Amino acid sequence: VDPKSTYVWISCLCMNQHRFVGMKRRGRDSLTSSLQTELRNLSELITKIGNVLVIMAPWKTPAYLDRIWCLYEIYRAQSMDKGCEVTMIMPSGERADFVNGLSTNVFHHIDQLFKTLAHTSVEKAQATIDSDRQEILQLIHNGPGFKEFNATINNLIREWVL
Repeated sequence: VDPKSTYVWISCLCMNQHRFVGMKRRGRDSLTSSLQTELRNLSELITKIGNVLVIMAPWKTPAYLDRIWCLYEIYRAQSMDKGCEVTMIMPSGERADFVNGLSTNVFHHIDQLFKTLAHTSVEKAQATIDSDRQEILQLIHNGPGFKEFNATINNLIREWVL
């Protein structure tokens, strides 16, 4: 990896969600037109990075898959035409725990993995600010729809597992 041409996307820094918390405290909705614009332009921002790393930890219940902002970022990256790569990774400790479980009861362990990963649903995902969650759900409802959105995420997870 060339550090001079490598960029890191840290969503809470690239899209400062904390400023919207402050706006909400001052009586304004968290999703102003500014944030709505950022959500619509997310594809362009991710294209510039070119690769999204999804951290699958803990492997039994990956936190990344429970957060609506994260799922939206994965979907936008995966559905782009310009070749943004989505790479799922598991930290070494999680991988070791998973592999150790395979040696004791392989079928139960694989079954647990597929149950955990195959049932990711954006409708169940959480956000720190509920109005953010509602706005993102509305964008999905008006765009690809929940069925297509969830299928895209779950297919990506299945490909990673297999």
